[in-house]
Amino acid sequence: MREVEFRIAAKIEPDTELARKVRERSGARTHGPTLLILRPGFWLTMFAAIGVFTAVRAYQTDISVAEVHGKEVRGARVLVLIDDSGSMKNTETEVSLQLGRLAQAGIAIDLRNKIPGYAISLTDGYSLLPKLKKGISSNPSVDVVYVISDFSGGDDAVNDSTGYLELLRLLGARRIYWASVRAEPAPIYHHIARQTKGDVIRKN
Repeated sequence: MREVEFRIAAKIEPDTELARKVRERSGARTHGPTLLILRPGFWLTMFAAIGVFTAVRAYQTDISVAEVHGKEVRGARVLVLIDDSGSMKNTETEVSLQLGRLAQAGIAIDLRNKIPGYAISLTDGYSLLPKLKKGISSNPSVDVVYVISDFSGGDDAVNDSTGYLELLRLLGARRIYWASVRAEPAPIYHHIARQTKGDVIRKN
């Protein structure tokens, strides 16, 4: 009889010990998340994540897409730079057409500056950089720069490396679109457009 009792006890004790360990582990898992939620750092992280998500969603919602001569222009608030040199005569209709396409798509185009040319230089008089800098400084919320020119005056001959670096600095994360009303822009403008995820637009 005592032998039977010993064997029964030997079988019950491991099960009892196992049950105790399971209960302890279950209790630890039950209280773990509760303690985590009560920590101040948890809520700070959660609120920060929610804030970032909300801001990104709001920005994405504001983005509009316009089609100009078969190319997509993406943006919410555009700084438009329009070449005002003598070679731009008789291009008013084309300029109005492009701006109209942007406006119809819901892209704000009220920020406009005239530029003397399309050169990318810190020293040349036909450089677009001074007006670009002024426009971005006054309106840092712009996410796209849209440059309209005829690209046929030879202004790119005076482009320099310091001007190129300044252009990229001013643009930051903004896209730039080079919109030609006449000639094909030089390769450097195509390169900059790709680099900023913008594009080159030309009237067919």
